[in-house]
Amino acid sequence: MQIDMHYYGIFVLARAAGINESTAHVIATSSQFVDDSIEKIKKCVFKDGSSLKQIVTAHHALSRANTSRDDQRYVWVPFHFLPGGGNSRDDSYEKRLICVKNSKIAQQMFDNAIACSGKEFGPELIGITSHVFADTFSHCGFSGISSKYNEIKNRSIKLHNMDEFPDHVQKYLGVKLDKKIIATIKDMAKPVIRLISVVVENLSTGLGHGAVVSFPDIPFLKWNFTYEDKRPGFGSGDEDNSVRYLHGCEQIFKYFRKYAAATPSVTDKTVMKNIKSFASIKKDVEAILRFPGEKEERSGKWQEYYAQNRVINSRKKKIPEYDIDQWIGNLEEICNTDNRDKVNRNLYHFYQGAEFHRTYVLRELLPSHGIYVI
Repeated sequence: MQIDMHYYGIFVLARAAGINESTAHVIATSSQFVDDSIEKIKKCVFKDGSSLKQIVTAHHALSRANTSRDDQRYVWVPFHFLPGGGNSRDDSYEKRLICVKNSKIAQQMFDNAIACSGKEFGPELIGITSHVFADTFSHCGFSGISSKYNEIKNRSIKLHNMDEFPDHVQKYLGVKLDKKIIATIKDMAKPVIRLISVVVENLSTGLGHGAVVSFPDIPFLKWNFTYEDKRPGFGSGDEDNSVRYLHGCEQIFKYFRKYAAATPSVTDKTVMKNIKSFASIKKDVEAILRFPGEKEERSGKWQEYYAQNRVINSRKKKIPEYDIDQWIGNLEEICNTDNRDKVNRNLYHFYQGAEFHRTYVLRELLPSHGIYVI
């Protein structure tokens, strides 16, 4: 998933579930920051001897760190490809690491975050957990390590609704076609898709969904493919990203309702009096997910529906724009000074929550299911 879902979608779902605006903003920012918390400052030490340890929760797509087997286990497994546990403990280790949408492991992870919501970094932890949980619906079928189970038959990728949204899909493929030959876009795009798939699969050393590039992250796309081990990529409706995304939104909404019930201090009393069920907003959420466009345009669609009170009755008519510079913008200037107290508290709480989440997932949650990643 991309910023349209991880930030704007999460904000709207949190507000619709009765969470107040300031807390929803922290949750949504934390959710998106999981994709943006790459290592920028090697060392941040203050004059009194204290230091700030950044927690890396993602890498750029072409970062060399992605090829590190150890790094994959500390970054991609706990934050982007939560293992589903396989069908049984008799499955091979690598099979058990494959991400599964809305798995029992994912549900247990979210329940634990809600149980720990009273901690000072509670909202940030909920945001991090929301990101990981949402990714189980887009990253299902792939794992966060270099694995043969992530390899696909590159010729098998089929985009079923390219003719519906040719201009948008062209942008994702990195090709531009003249309007006169739009009718043949499917045939012309096939070799481009295949080439990109082969190149990225090799560069990523079989990590995650590299072989299918960004297709899992495009909510309106209908597509399918076949793995090298002959597993079908999708089936019985799963080939429509919007179907899986909509299911994910419904489950996240339910967890936000549980979080609001467990933490009254984060609720918006006005919204709570007029709370909507997910069934009442389902058609609007589905319409947003099916809207074709680049991530900025899709983010704008969440803004549009929120402003129209289509998913929540609120006096506030605008979703705050995602601006991570409010958290991390002046960090380099603060390091090596005596201004430790000027570190943004939400940023520090994000690092606390990220460390807490990673330790819980790798050292407690997964081992309880017989999965020992580290």
